[in-house]
Amino acid sequence: MKYLQKSLILFLFSFVALHAQAQEAPKTYSHDIGFNAIVFQNFFGSGSAPFTILYKKYSSENKATRLGLSTSLNFQSAKATPSNVSYTTNNNASVSLIIGKESQQVISERWVWFFGGDLIPNFSYSKFDQFDPTNSDTPLNTVISYGLDIRPFLGLRFNINPRLYIATEFSGILGYRHTDRKIKFPTQTNELNTDDLNLSLVPASALFLFYRF
Repeated sequence: MKYLQKSLILFLFSFVALHAQAQEAPKTYSHDIGFNAIVFQNFFGSGSAPFTILYKKYSSENKATRLGLSTSLNFQSAKATPSNVSYTTNNNASVSLIIGKESQQVISERWVWFFGGDLIPNFSYSKFDQFDPTNSDTPLNTVISYGLDIRPFLGLRFNINPRLYIATEFSGILGYRHTDRKIKFPTQTNELNTDDLNLSLVPASALFLFYRF
């Protein structure tokens, strides 16, 4: 499945690049679609960095509505063997929706800076299970959380050609998160529910590739 996903991404990337070169560009476009190039940093590894796809619909030449989806999946397990009956399972999954507005200002033919804000509802699930025959009190940990982030951003974009561009964003995040944690022992179950507010800054570390149409 992972090999198929990588092959599909490579195929789509090649198709978009060839199509962009073959098309005669009109003066303006109404749609952009792209994904974060952080996927290439983990392309040959097993990293769990989120994959984000983002669509922009322009209401005018320099104003757009943003819609996106960000997902992260990471499933790890160490299975029992005849010589070692202990095992470990660690599963993590998260999904976030992105709804926002963006305004752009042209610097030159190649360079554009932009700013705006996103509203990001999110959900995550994690489960850690471990069996050790020497420790009968090994717990099963399950964590479910959901929340909402407000994300103002400031970005810079470089136009490769009239249809392709790369972009990066610096952002701040004000987020609310509700977390339900369940720790299950053989003889009892402990539950902990928390509500948190978070304020953070995110440097411009992710690179997006966009196609215009």
